Amino acid sequence: MPAAVFEERMKAFTDEIKSQPLAQGFDEIFYPGEIEHRREQENLSAGIRLPRDTWADLERIAAEAGLADALGACRATANG
Repeated sequence: MPAAVFEERMKAFTDEIKSQPLAQGFDEIFYPGEIEHRREQENLSAGIRLPRDTWADLERIAAEAGLADALGACRATANG
C-alpha cells in the first residue's frame, strides 16, 4: 500500500475516533499513543523538568566524575 493511501486511511480512522460522542466529564477522545506523543512533543520543545533531589544526585555524580561544569552548562541552558 502506498504511504499516501496509508496516511489517508489513518487520518480517516482517527477522525472517526475523534468524532464519537464524549463520555460525561471528558473533553476529548484520545487514540492509543496520542497522549504520549503530545508529552514527547512538549518535552522536546520545553525540556523535561526534574525534581530537585534528582538534580542534586546528578550534581553529586557529575562532581565525582569531574563533569560539574558540563552539568552546570546543561542546567543553565535548561533554565533559559
